[in-house]
Amino acid sequence: MSVKIFFLIVCFIAIILTPIPLTWHIKLRNVPAVCLICWITIFNMISFVNALIWGGSEDEFEIAWNGAVFCDIEIKFIIAASAGMMTATAAISRNLARVMEQVGPAHKTKAMRRVELIQDLLICFGPPIWLMSAHYIVQPNRYYIVRYVGCTPSVDNSWPTIPLIYIWPPIIGFVAAYYAGRVIYLLRRYQRQYSENVNSTLSDSTKSRFMRLFVISTFMVSINFPIVLYIFYHNLQYPMVPYSWKLVHSTFGWDYVPYVKGTSIQFDHWIPVLAGIVCFIFFGTGREASQICKEWFEFFGLGAQFTLLKKMAPKKAEGSSSMSSWISGKMFSSAS
Repeated sequence: MSVKIFFLIVCFIAIILTPIPLTWHIKLRNVPAVCLICWITIFNMISFVNALIWGGSEDEFEIAWNGAVFCDIEIKFIIAASAGMMTATAAISRNLARVMEQVGPAHKTKAMRRVELIQDLLICFGPPIWLMSAHYIVQPNRYYIVRYVGCTPSVDNSWPTIPLIYIWPPIIGFVAAYYAGRVIYLLRRYQRQYSENVNSTLSDSTKSRFMRLFVISTFMVSINFPIVLYIFYHNLQYPMVPYSWKLVHSTFGWDYVPYVKGTSIQFDHWIPVLAGIVCFIFFGTGREASQICKEWFEFFGLGAQFTLLKKMAPKKAEGSSSMSSWISGKMFSSAS
């Protein structure tokens, strides 16, 4: 099996599985988690379609479609989704840290919830919108076409690219890493306190939800943060040229679409695929996900079939639980 075929298979699986817990998070009004799932799904859909269109042989690639209009739109979504996955992760980690720090009263008014919603929206969508907009300032041509990857944004190797584009992924990564580290620190510091107090005030589902969000956010930070630092360092190795708005936005060469003969799927396209599957494992395999599946089956008139499948499924041994519940139990269990 070729790498391309394998990538298409796992990417398609991720596209199908990742949105399953979306309804649950929408009901909980968990904006960062909803954004993370959406950004991952969007990026994987783009990767899947592009691999189908531009993943042929070298001869086929040389005469492949130039992606007019399609790529002009798609590269903006690529920029937004790439940044959006990190901003959503940062927002999740920030909210978890606030929970651990017990910021604000336990009962929140509508005004307080509205402020938190606005903050989450600004974190999740602010940087992606900025990068989509700022990209035009340093966009020397419409885009590149890379074999297997397809539409790829182009940037000018001039100094404005650093503050406008290059610097933001590391900044977002630092913020996400800070809050993820903060959560880990607070978990270790207050483990005994939470074992004694939180265990009696939080339901099992709430604790399990907390741990699932914690695991997925920590996973995203651990994978993405080193990569954005490496990409930032790699981009700085190219010699910078003086910036000229006239040259960058000259009509000469704007419509020229370079074709780059990549040898395989770029590594940064595998990460959202893996992230999508991990999201499903932690968000889509609990009781809440089972309820969502039931609702979907009933929506399509297959409620009886869902009940039959549930009866046929092997039952867990008494006292067993999901991985996330086990972690939650270990973290919040009473100190011996």
